[in-house]
Order: sequence, then structure tokens, then C-alpha cells
Amino acid sequence: MATIPSPPSGKYSFLKQSGYVWLLPLLYLLHSYNDLFGFIPFIYILVFFISAFVLGNLLLGICWLITKSPAKSLFITFCCLLFVLFWGAWHQFLKTHAGYTLSRYAVALPVTMALLVSFVRYVIKRPGKLTQLSRYFHYLMVILCLWELLQLFFHYHQYRKDANQVYPVRPINNAYQSCHKPDSSKPDIYFIIYDEYTHNRMLKQLWGFDNRAITNWLQTKGFFIPDSSKANFSFTPYSLSTTFNMNYIAVSAVNINDLPFNSLKAVKSLSENETFDLLQKEHYRISTFTPFRSTYRQVEVMHELEDFAKRKLFYQNFLARFFFDVGWHFLPADPSVHTNNNPSPILRERAQDLETIARGIKATANDSAGRPPQFVYGHLMTTHKPHIFNEDGQVRSVADLAKDKAYFHTYINQVKAANKSIRDIVDHILSHNWKNTIIIIMGDHGFRFLPDDDTRSYFPIFSAFYFPDRAYPSSLSNISAINTFRIVFNQYFCQNLSLLKDSSIIVKF
Repeated sequence: MATIPSPPSGKYSFLKQSGYVWLLPLLYLLHSYNDLFGFIPFIYILVFFISAFVLGNLLLGICWLITKSPAKSLFITFCCLLFVLFWGAWHQFLKTHAGYTLSRYAVALPVTMALLVSFVRYVIKRPGKLTQLSRYFHYLMVILCLWELLQLFFHYHQYRKDANQVYPVRPINNAYQSCHKPDSSKPDIYFIIYDEYTHNRMLKQLWGFDNRAITNWLQTKGFFIPDSSKANFSFTPYSLSTTFNMNYIAVSAVNINDLPFNSLKAVKSLSENETFDLLQKEHYRISTFTPFRSTYRQVEVMHELEDFAKRKLFYQNFLARFFFDVGWHFLPADPSVHTNNNPSPILRERAQDLETIARGIKATANDSAGRPPQFVYGHLMTTHKPHIFNEDGQVRSVADLAKDKAYFHTYINQVKAANKSIRDIVDHILSHNWKNTIIIIMGDHGFRFLPDDDTRSYFPIFSAFYFPDRAYPSSLSNISAINTFRIVFNQYFCQNLSLLKDSSIIVKF
């Protein structure tokens, strides 16, 4: 009777059997990278690989000490990695489909772990099923990884077309004809955004706050204050991308509610856009002082709009999600949290960022002759959450923050702080820069946190325009943000760009 050959043994056999275990983190990485193709830095990938390797080997070593079986150790390690890496996706699935009760950690975590442990015990007690399932997972991981590699190819092909931009084609730039003014006659342009700063009319209607003090002051300086001004999107990256590109995002081609990927594409366009292209053709020096990375001169502050890649790769696993969702419950209680009148450390850091950006903007002011014209883009989060300032204009204390006030109730204090900042920056620019200077102050969108979730406040924005010749066109009276630089290029660069019809689009978070 012929004997059945025994399976190969030794190091090569173990490595061959372990393939499905190490393909799991590779699958996770490939899937994450495909979701944010081109936006996950290499250093993140390297850190993930090292972390997954260390965790996998640690789990494998523990399982080997307990079972003394390669097959059982590998299978248990695979199930543990599956739980750790995909807990975030599983928990989100429960939130979406199982309701609040079943998705609570107190229920979801012990039930999930009990089911997983029961499944592992059932399988490892049956060598036939263990072999069969291990082989099945091996082929499944190979197929899924190949699928993600195929997706990687398609994403790369698309990247070759649009370079991860929401505006891959720039018709204004392609058709631009300069009138070749000498650089000395071109105006400096300051474009200063106060994030989520709503229109005076909304401040009066919703809060009963009269904001005319700042607009009257600006008018005494020669500014024009529009009767009505609107943003085109209720979300910062899309709103500003639309403004800088002087055109609407093709919503038929871009899913604007797919925020992680498309918002990063929009943020990228805040450095690469129609306006900057045209200014470079006109020999402008461009400086940006913003809470997101830029390819132009900037200052180092917190990057508010770019943590999607880090969250995608690292914050979906069980360890990170558990720590951020419920881990703080296990930290030692701070008895001073309700009595500490010192400034909140987090808010103090954000306030310092505002000061850093304001200093950066003011440092560009330069009235010397012979230099090239400059474009300065400053973006301040003064009126955006989290609300930093109290009614005295000081950084809110730990005790004040612990009161958990709604954004609606703390918003006016931020408006007052923004007004103080506007006076400081405008005075400095007018005193220290060329007389031939344009200053544009705008909100990127309106207030989004009304108690009744009313969308009427999403789009009216604060705006003020300073043109050195005081020649303000009638189109500024009811300006839509998308036309901002169309008006500037028409008036100061001999262009004849038609103004676009106003349209405002809500972005769902």
C-alpha cells in the first residue's frame, strides 16, 4: 500500500504557510493607499510596515509559546491582526446598521471578541477545518491583494491625467494674454481669509450683533463693503479652490461628498490653480500663510485640513480607536478640570498659530522700490471652531471650555477677535507696503452650527475690498466668491473674463 507523502517541513514550509498572515497587512495598506492615492507619504507607509511587522511577530511568538503548533499559531495571529486592523471598519459598520445600543463599546467590543474567540477555538480543534480555512484565507488574500494592485494601476493611470487635482484643465491660463505692464505698475495683492466669518446681516439677524464698527472703520480706510457676498461651497477646500480657480468644480465628475480623497485634491489646488498660474506669468512672488501645507513660502503651524492620510492609515486600528473613543475614561481624573482658570493648552497653541500667521502676513509688507510685485495669501482660523477666545478676547480657560457651550453661543467672541486682527493687519499693510496694493478680506463660508441646523447661514460671508484707485465695479455689490479674481484680473490685468452666475452647494460631512 502506497504511503501518503508527508507535507514539506522546515523553514520554507513555515514561510509558505504564513503567506496569508503577512498578506493581510499588505491588503490593508494597499486598500488605504488606493482610497487616498498619492496623498499618503512614504514615511507613513514605512512606519506602518514596521509596526505591522513588529505586532505580527509579537502575536506569532505568543501564540507559538501557547500552542507549539505552526498552523494554529499562524491562524490565531491572522485572526488577531484581522481584529486589530479592521476594527474601525467593523465598528463603523455596526454604527451604520446596528444602531446605537449594539454599536456601543460596552456591547460591541465584548460581543465581537467573544465571537472571534469562539470561532478560533472551534477551528483549531479541527485540523481538517484549520487546513481548509488557512488555504482559503491564503487564496483570498492573494486575490484581494491582486485586486488592490489592479486598482493601484487604474489610480496611477488617472493620476497621469489629472495629477490629483480637482481642476486638471486650466482654460483661463491656457487662453491668457498678458498686456505686459511693467512690474512696477502692478499692484501687490493681499488675500486674507477668516475661516467661517459670516456676513454682517446674518450676525444681526441670528445673534443681534451689530458688526458695523469694523465695516465703518474699513470704509474710512477706503474699503468697499459689498451689500451681499456669498461663498459657493459650505466646505473650506472646495470654497477656496473654486475661488482661486475662478470656476466651479465639475460635480458630475467629482463626488464632492467623498471628503477624504477629493478634499485633499481640493487642498492641493490651493497651491496649484488658475490664479497662481496667471500671477506667475506676471512675475509675482507668492507667499502663503495657511493652516495647510503649501508649495510656497509659509510658516509652520498646525495643519488643520490634511490629517486624512494619518487617520486613514493609523487611526482605524483597534488600539488607536479604543484610545481615542474610550481610553480617556481610564485616565486619572483631573480635579481641576472644572475650576482651573488657566488658559486651555490646546486653545493657547491655536491662538499662537493665529499670531504666527498674522506676523507672517505683516512681515511681507515692504514699500521698497525695485522688488517684484507680490501676492500674499493668509488664512486665519479665528472664527472657526474650536472657538478660542472669551468675551475679553483672552484664550478660554480650562473651566470655561469644560462648560461645553454650543458654538452658537461662543461665536460672537470670535468675530470680535477677528475684527481686532483685521484692524492690526490692515493698518500694518497700509502703513508699510506699496500704495499700489489690493487688499481682499473674506470669509470662505458662513456659520454652520445653528441650533436648528438651518442651512441659511452656510453661505453669506463677510467681505471687504480695497482697491488703490478706489475704482470699485458695481459687480462687487453682490459678489459671489467665485468671481473675486475674475474681477481683479479684468480690472488690473487687461482681461475680459465673464462673471459667473452665483451658485451655492452644501457639502455633506
